This record gives sequence, structure tokens and C-alpha cells, in this order.
Amino acid sequence: MELTQGLSSPFSIPFASFKNINLSKEFFLLISDLGEAGARSDIAISSKKNIYESEFDFFKSDSTVIKEAKNYFAKCLRAILNRIQTETTNYKLRFNDSWFHISYKFSVHDVHMHPGCSWCGIFYVEPGDSTSGHTVFCNPLQTIYMDAGTDYLTNSSAIRVKPSKGTLILFPSHIKHYQELYEGDAKRIMVGFNISVLSKTESMIILT
Repeated sequence: MELTQGLSSPFSIPFASFKNINLSKEFFLLISDLGEAGARSDIAISSKKNIYESEFDFFKSDSTVIKEAKNYFAKCLRAILNRIQTETTNYKLRFNDSWFHISYKFSVHDVHMHPGCSWCGIFYVEPGDSTSGHTVFCNPLQTIYMDAGTDYLTNSSAIRVKPSKGTLILFPSHIKHYQELYEGDAKRIMVGFNISVLSKTESMIILT
């Protein structure tokens, strides 16, 4: 009997990473000045331990660093969207939420998703002692039965990202993720944001 072979993996999940050391240095100075002096977020407090989280309006500032960061993050997302959607276009974007974390020794952040947006970003400003406390992204493809025929799922059950200074991670909002236990003595600083892609446009990227 002749077998007609055909194999595809249609359910791909796009992840993207970029590097910008200079931006991490600028963010470090800005966040070091702000510290914990500002208002603290009251979102999902029970899911975080030993983490200071700012309110979700960090990008509302008119500072040069924030403007530069928004333009850079938008440019990165635009490049990814054009690639995965096989397009050559611009997009009207909206930064819905934006915040920063200062993580201390023995900090954790439980499994969660980001609602109300299509894409999310994590920018590592200062990784601290980055041998622990990885960011873990969970595979959304799940099975109700495990045996030797599901090894391909087991082997890709999660993506573990080691925080690195100046690294930006962009990922779809439906991906569950969490921070493993961070055991470093140095503070870890990161910036997070959520983006909605409102429309395609012929003009330059518009940030609202």
C-alpha cells in the first residue's frame, strides 16, 4: 500500500525578541528616580510576592525616555506584524496599559494573562542576579491524555526566558506566563505594556 504523506503544524505562536541596551540604561535612571515614591498598583495583589508594581499608566509621562520607548516598541511590533501576516503596511497602535516592576529577593508572579489587548511586551531594564526567576510562557495547546504519542507537547510545554539587560519580548496576549522564584540579591527591574492594534494605515504609526 502506498501512503500519501502530508504533515503540517498550523497552530504556530509568534514570539519575538529585540535588544536595546541604551534604552535599558535610560529606563534604569528614570525608574531609579521614581522608585516606590509613586502610586502602587492594586491589580491582582495576591498573585505577586516581593514585587513593587507601579500603576498602569507609566507611559502617560511626557518624558523623552517614554516617548523614545513607545516609538521603539511600536516599531518592533510593526516589523513583527508585517512578517507574520505577510504584509508591508503600517498600523495604528494604542498602548492600553504600561507599568514597571521592581522585584526583590524571593519574588514570584503567579500564572496570568493580559486581557483587553492583542499583544504584550516585557522589557528587561535590569536583570539583577539572572540565574533564577526566569519568565515562563505556557504552551496554550493542551491535552487531556498523556502517553508516548504526546511527547511533542510535553517537550514544548513551556518557554523559559532568562532575563537579560535590554531585551524586549513581544508575545500574543492569550499566552499564560509567570515569573519563577527569583533568588537574587540585586533588584530586578522590568517594564511591561499591552498594545491594541486598531487598524492598518498608509501613514506613519500613530500612538494614542
